[in-house]
Amino acid sequence: MPDLQELSPEANLALKTAAGHLRRQFEGNFSIETIEQFLATSYHQFAGRATITNFLPLMAERFARQRLHALARVEGRRDDGMPIVLFLCVHNAGRSQIALGWFNHLAERRAIAWSAPGPYMLEPHDDLAPLAMARQHGFEVQDVLRHVTMAVNMYISTPHTGGELRLWNLRPDREFRRRYGVEDRGHPYPPAAVEGYPSIVIAVKPGDCLVFNGAFVHAVHSAPAPSGPHDARLSLTFFVGFKDDRSVLWWT
Repeated sequence: MPDLQELSPEANLALKTAAGHLRRQFEGNFSIETIEQFLATSYHQFAGRATITNFLPLMAERFARQRLHALARVEGRRDDGMPIVLFLCVHNAGRSQIALGWFNHLAERRAIAWSAPGPYMLEPHDDLAPLAMARQHGFEVQDVLRHVTMAVNMYISTPHTGGELRLWNLRPDREFRRRYGVEDRGHPYPPAAVEGYPSIVIAVKPGDCLVFNGAFVHAVHSAPAPSGPHDARLSLTFFVGFKDDRSVLWWT
């Protein structure tokens, strides 16, 4: 949870109430610690760039609920069979939130809608954390955790503007991931998590091939909606790592 001592009494009460709502809704699916961690990171993600703070607890609760629903579906904890729609707003202009509201009104609980506004089409993340997931236990891919894991991005087409790769000089350990509730996923890190760390932005074009250490946090900048097939971001991505001194693994 955010440091409640730094918040106004109203925000303090609102976040405690939100945590109670989420605990009751996800009881049996996630621990109290996980739920509060998701609420905290959702709050910080909005608070880091908010100019009007009145509705931050409400927005954090809604965003945390979306993330917990998504995680439950991905991990097989919930499967109600309802279709899922994702609204993206690459300009962070609020259009995805408007579309989300209209969709929820018209769908009348017959589908699930998520929204992902922000400056990134692929949010800050690292590629090493998923290898440590319990479900990977016994697979040889976990052997590469003792070595360097390289990400390979080959670009078939790229947007005319945007879509750059941003790489931070930040290699998270398990404690750092736990702080943001992403121990077994390595994504998404909120903007506050990477703030202050040196980074480079790499502009890419068709035909480029980037190879970098996937253990470091990286993201992909947003881009305008493609006007045609040659203006979309299309890449082939895979990972390479040493299993031991003589064996190399690759996976997608």
